[in-house]
Amino acid sequence: MKSQFTKQRLKKFLSYYKPHKKIFIMDMLFAAVSAASVLLFPLVSGYLTGEVLTKWNKNTFRMIVTTGCVLLALTLVKVISNIIYAYFGHAMGAKMEQTMREELFEHYEKLSFGFHARNSTGKLMTVISNDLTNMTEFFHHAPEDLLMTAIKFIGAFVIMFLINVPLTLIVFSCLPLLGVMAFITDKVMESQLLVSKRNLGDMNEHLEDTLSGIRTVKAFGNEKQHFDCFQSKNTAYTNAKCIFYKVEAYFYETVESYPQFLTMLVVIFGALFIGKGELDAAVLVTFLLYSSSLAEPIHTMLN
Repeated sequence: MKSQFTKQRLKKFLSYYKPHKKIFIMDMLFAAVSAASVLLFPLVSGYLTGEVLTKWNKNTFRMIVTTGCVLLALTLVKVISNIIYAYFGHAMGAKMEQTMREELFEHYEKLSFGFHARNSTGKLMTVISNDLTNMTEFFHHAPEDLLMTAIKFIGAFVIMFLINVPLTLIVFSCLPLLGVMAFITDKVMESQLLVSKRNLGDMNEHLEDTLSGIRTVKAFGNEKQHFDCFQSKNTAYTNAKCIFYKVEAYFYETVESYPQFLTMLVVIFGALFIGKGELDAAVLVTFLLYSSSLAEPIHTMLN
């Protein structure tokens, strides 16, 4: 039963992409090009430091200029691809949000009087505005993020593995611990975010009731009572947000500090390998560039 329900939800999820297949293809195509250009950049830089600069001759200057042009071209490809896929992705998201908003509005109209009596207009408006926008952000970001992360992460791992196996295993052996820490923190964040949204809905409900019945409130002199109630709900919402931000700070600090931790590992163990004659400085530079390039896909995976 649960499996069938999941399939139905997945089918519904995918149905929103169907009318926008061309936009989706453009989005994914340029996301892949952007990821590939990022992956090639350290390889070309490594060629410059490891091959061109170590063999000075009459062709060296020409090779430096050529390599520089290739690096510039890769940068331009990345920038242009990012602009294009960002536009197509957000445009697709906006169109999907329009469809969902219309479906939800139509669904609201079909619901019984009892449902509308139990649920305030403020709460329903929060769902159709804030929650729907957050949902469509996921809809259009998830596929491109998944594709780009896979290309960058797997590509970087393969290239680093070919450069130096022991150093690659040292770098990637730390990922499971980071993943566990991020998973636990993310669960707490998700829970606190739900509390925050629930408190926001309660606050909006009270605000709507008070403002829509302001004549009655003023006629009976209940301003102080309504203000105290609003202040209480506003405080609860603010406290929930503060707790969320506290957990979020721990989460992002853990994720953001990982690239520096990787750099430290690569520098220390790379120096040891250089001392043993198993690695040279130029290759270490390339390895450092690839370890730095892992920051974005790791951040995306854990976010």
